[in-house]
Amino acid sequence: MDPWLPLIGVALGGVMSYGLTMLGDRQRHERATVSSWREKKLASYAEFLRDAKRVRVISQRVASEMGLESNAAPLVREDGLRLLAETETDRTLSFEVVCLLGSAETVLAGRELNRTVWALERSVRGLSSGADASTWADAMERYHRAIDNFNKCARRDLGIGGSYEDRPTEHWPTVA
Repeated sequence: MDPWLPLIGVALGGVMSYGLTMLGDRQRHERATVSSWREKKLASYAEFLRDAKRVRVISQRVASEMGLESNAAPLVREDGLRLLAETETDRTLSFEVVCLLGSAETVLAGRELNRTVWALERSVRGLSSGADASTWADAMERYHRAIDNFNKCARRDLGIGGSYEDRPTEHWPTVA
């Protein structure tokens, strides 16, 4: 029996080594997959935010031309409406990727952000009744709250530490 003990020990050691190696490889693969999805989510959130902000900036500049906004460089309405049409298409497409990859909470925050962007766009297109400087300012405030909420939800979904509330909250005027 004595000659078999070392052989059993070697066989048992080999099986354990193989099992631990497979477990380690599986964990590495799972971490790489999670990291890859996180990168894709980050890219989709960043693209959607960029597109939503572009719609806001163009709307804000057209609103300046209309006398509704004082913190943006005016943009001729016809030029702005053409740019809005192009940018709105980009925003719609980038939001579809957010819907595909994002958490439920982030998608809901994105939908609210979309509603606020649409309100800004409707104002400068003349589709909102009673558009004046006060209603424009209210729409801009709702936009800022919605984009802050989207950022907060996206950070939580991506596992980014720290509090979003710790950052400065003043919104600087856009002059483009």
